[in-house]
Amino acid sequence: MHLDLVDGRMVAPRMLTVTEYMIDNTCWWVRLPRPLFVRAGERLWLDGPQVVVERLDGSEDRPEIQPALVKWAYKLL
Repeated sequence: MHLDLVDGRMVAPRMLTVTEYMIDNTCWWVRLPRPLFVRAGERLWLDGPQVVVERLDGSEDRPEIQPALVKWAYKLL
């Protein structure tokens, strides 16, 4: 699943498997080395280029990202 966290925090409406996400409106995408599993009701947001998940038990999960996995996505107009 592609996850667009440009607008700030979001609450997962259902169980999600996140493999990549957009950092901001500049078309920077981060591909995670492993899928990130998110349960319904957990919160997600960005801390710089890092995705943060607030789990249902209150703990925070910050999956590793590798700089080589950050890429530009171009769109011709």
